[in-house]
Amino acid sequence: QMRLRLKADPDAYPLIIETDGNAGIVKGAAVYSGQLKISGADRNSAELRGNDGEPVKISTGKPDPGFRLNGKFALDHQKPNVDEFRFETGPLDNPYTADGKASVDL
Repeated sequence: QMRLRLKADPDAYPLIIETDGNAGIVKGAAVYSGQLKISGADRNSAELRGNDGEPVKISTGKPDPGFRLNGKFALDHQKPNVDEFRFETGPLDNPYTADGKASVDL
């Protein structure tokens, strides 16, 4: 077994996917399990620059943190499983939450 951390920030989708877990070979098949984190990425922000070329700092209050998903996953040669997850959206101090689990049959 070896520890494996991955981070994906695809240009085509406004999200960031991070995993942190252990990968290895069990009975001749590859397995990977650990923690999963998916969060929204703000792709619509524009940066304004002043006459000197430096970014202009504008404060409009707290930005919306977007959605967050945290959970435990397991992936093998047969199917990916999310054994448990928590989806959150809204403000960090009072989010809307949903708990669940998921799997995909290949």
